[in-house]
Amino acid sequence: MDYEAPKPVNADMNLSNIIPLHGVNNMGPSVVSAPTAIPTFLGMPEGYFAELEGVYFHDQREEGDEGPVWICSPVAVAGLCRRSDGKGWGRVLDVIDADNRTHRILLDEAIFNGSHAALLRPLLDCGLRIAKGAAARKRLIDLLGMWRPAETLVRVSSAGWIDKDFDTFVFADGTSVGRKKAILDRDTGILGEMGVVKGSLENWQETVAAPCVGNPLMLLAVSQAFVGPLLEPLGLEGGGFHFRGASSRGKTTLLNLAASVWGAPQYVQSWRTTDNAMENIASSCSSALLALDELHLVSAEYAGDIVYMLANGRGKQRMSAGGRGKLTDSWVVATLSSGEITLEDHLASGGKKVHAGQEVRLIDIEADGRRFGSFDVLHGNSDPGDFVENLHQLVSSHHGHPSRVFVKRLIANMDRRDNMKNVMQGFMDQAIKAHDLGRDGQVRRVLKRFALAAMAGEMATTFGLTGWEKGEALRGILEVASSWIVERDVAQAKPIAAALVRTKTYLSEHSQCFAPSGSIGGLDGWKDDKWFFIRPETWSRIHGVNAALEAARLHKAANMLRTDKGETLQLKMGRSVPGRPKVYAVSAGVLDA
Repeated sequence: MDYEAPKPVNADMNLSNIIPLHGVNNMGPSVVSAPTAIPTFLGMPEGYFAELEGVYFHDQREEGDEGPVWICSPVAVAGLCRRSDGKGWGRVLDVIDADNRTHRILLDEAIFNGSHAALLRPLLDCGLRIAKGAAARKRLIDLLGMWRPAETLVRVSSAGWIDKDFDTFVFADGTSVGRKKAILDRDTGILGEMGVVKGSLENWQETVAAPCVGNPLMLLAVSQAFVGPLLEPLGLEGGGFHFRGASSRGKTTLLNLAASVWGAPQYVQSWRTTDNAMENIASSCSSALLALDELHLVSAEYAGDIVYMLANGRGKQRMSAGGRGKLTDSWVVATLSSGEITLEDHLASGGKKVHAGQEVRLIDIEADGRRFGSFDVLHGNSDPGDFVENLHQLVSSHHGHPSRVFVKRLIANMDRRDNMKNVMQGFMDQAIKAHDLGRDGQVRRVLKRFALAAMAGEMATTFGLTGWEKGEALRGILEVASSWIVERDVAQAKPIAAALVRTKTYLSEHSQCFAPSGSIGGLDGWKDDKWFFIRPETWSRIHGVNAALEAARLHKAANMLRTDKGETLQLKMGRSVPGRPKVYAVSAGVLDA
């Protein structure tokens, strides 16, 4: 049916008409700090002064001085910087090139005691023009060496929150939001170039956010884009969703919609990379969105390791030339992925098996089973192709603003984190009740990811960013979660039944091989009225050595397996059993399965 876009919310308007989450402060317009168009020349050493044409030197103390001498085009030492541990001192310089663009660069303090060529090279690369002659170069070097402003910036090596105060956030393009001043000391490459703002928030709401209404997968993608800044403050690990389906069905469009929260469509990266390169990519968009297209492009040998690495948030430990450990990259990212196959199928093509930890870090979502591929409502477009084409044009014209405003308003609401967690728990409770779910820890971890995305989408709505009605993100994402639960149950039903039958058959035929619980032990293990405690070697005989772990996971999925806390699939026997061996504890109810 035709779509009537809701009235857009102007970031400069009174936002009192937006329904907020309980207790969340709906802030006014966002202010984003960025490199200035004209450098600040405060605190220049004696003898130097600046005009629009650049920096001049005039030493009135010298006899015969003929007046000011032009040294170079505009450049300024904007401040000093250092890491939060007090090391890594450097200076922040602003250089204006001939196109009137400002380049903010960081130079380590050590370079000021090195060769003149090494110091000038990065300045020339940014378009600085220097007067001819050795005298001009010397005066410029002297100027930069003496110029030490009072302002000090925090130097950070990854984008995102700069510290655990969660009051200052650095974006991939070097801009920052918050109470402290910071500078990013790494080259963020294409993410920095594409993680920029264009157009307006109002037009983004009208043309990008509004068509998400009635389209659950679009609601999930855009809501997931707001998750990144919430992960660290809520103490959660990274992870996300993998949109899986046939080619040309809208998967990449979903990623582009999410990317528009942070920047241009090219903000979406390819899976075709190495794990080393992925470390730099993840660090460059820490506490933000990592969107990866076309899973099949990465080697099956590395895909599973990359999923773990992205979720665990830490790169490899490397040694410096002197044999000391280098600082390890770290990050926490909200992930979206796309591909024509599942992660499990991709790993299988390389002879590897997917593990439960990987599945809950990158949740597989069918993305071509809706009415129009990935979409349910085309909002007045004649066919899905036109709908997709229009969206691609719109996200190219309007992007980047939502993330800046979201982070600004999130900073003002950091004291509402308990309320955020309550919203997530309410989502999970609703899903668990609707599907009569048991205590399956893996399913609950997956639901927590859906709940986080839903809460983030509702917060973005409360902050006046999406134009969606209250509850739109919750309802849409709950529908996607319900579809995931149903699909998972269907997919697991046959393997679970087969595994339970193998266990039932063995226990029925070898019950005499299990000693009463508390005794020395039978050949195959122990038993009481409620449980069979099966030795690992017996379990391997029942299900096969190579399938033993998968069989345990299937029993756990059927609520037939009792385990210790954590991700272990075994149970440590009580003190009444000598040595307290680890066993597979299977419910006696399996005999009735």
